[in-house]
Amino acid sequence: MTIAAEQVINGVTQERNLVTELPGPRSRGLLARKEDAVSSGVGLGPPVFVTKAGGGILVDADGNSLIDMGSVNATISQSE
Repeated sequence: MTIAAEQVINGVTQERNLVTELPGPRSRGLLARKEDAVSSGVGLGPPVFVTKAGGGILVDADGNSLIDMGSVNATISQSE
């Protein structure tokens, strides 16, 4: 399926796509690291770690594309 240019915002395709269960294996590993390093009083929304965002889509550490229900025009990027 070809995605039109207007359906890609900040390099993020504007569609939901689940690659793994939630949280996925990379997110579970990051959650374990967080539990070891951060006070339990510090909360986290969904049990995923966002690596990039554009438009209404968040992409997590496992490659899942999720609908962003709270931010407007957010851009997050991570060097790998």
